[in-house]
Amino acid sequence: MKFPLKHMPLCVVSKDSVTVEDCVWHEIHGFTTTGKPGPNLTLRQKDYHKYFYYPDMTSDEVLLFTQFEQMKGVDNTTADAKVLGNFHTAFKDPNAGEAKEDRMSCEHRVELYFKKKEGTTTTV
Repeated sequence: MKFPLKHMPLCVVSKDSVTVEDCVWHEIHGFTTTGKPGPNLTLRQKDYHKYFYYPDMTSDEVLLFTQFEQMKGVDNTTADAKVLGNFHTAFKDPNAGEAKEDRMSCEHRVELYFKKKEGTTTTV
């Protein structure tokens, strides 16, 4: 992009303002290499959610956040569980003024797997 972003800026919901009850689990189809459906989360909007957005981002700025985190043997569906990822979306900013060009974005998803050391326990 040649100009700061005005059209559909990125918005992130603070994971500290989201409860497990706000999350809706469902299957997503057509995005896995195996062809099998994969797990996905959507969010029920609540008044207590805290949103952060990044107006006028430029092409030399990067936003890095955890999109999803799951640990083997940890049940993240109970009411006292902690939401580990950050929900995000683009939105029409009514204060942005006129956009000179459409938003361009590039996502890179990285999966990290950690081997559990012998004699240790997993805590979250």
